[in-house]
Amino acid sequence: MKTTWTLADGREISYTADLVLSREINADGDIVTVPCCEIKTTLITPAGLGYVGSDINTLRTQMVKAGKTIVAVIGGKVAIVAETLAAIKAMIAEVEAAPEYQAKLAQVAANKAGIDKLNADRKRNGYCPRCDSYCYGDCQAN
Repeated sequence: MKTTWTLADGREISYTADLVLSREINADGDIVTVPCCEIKTTLITPAGLGYVGSDINTLRTQMVKAGKTIVAVIGGKVAIVAETLAAIKAMIAEVEAAPEYQAKLAQVAANKAGIDKLNADRKRNGYCPRCDSYCYGDCQAN
């Protein structure tokens, strides 16, 4: 998915969000395709702007520049107005609504519940989070 807008100097800039379901990794010299489920965002910048990144930082205090109210910035170089930020957030929300991503979130929640139960059982059975063992509090004496 892609959102495009025009900078104050007339150059076009785009922000993309895609759901990545597999990627290639280098496994000791062998290129292997592994499954994954992650959102990849990219800022496609015009020539001359240089590397900016794709992380959006919402401003605590809005600024006015060239008669436009700036509500966020990308990499400290690209100013974002409210309409553009809303379009980017809607695009990301649409990618997050994909069934594969929702299934991943459900699995993460189920895993967290299992880990929380395991930690509660360990603690009830004398596990010490301070020394990561069943010392029953003896680690405080050392």
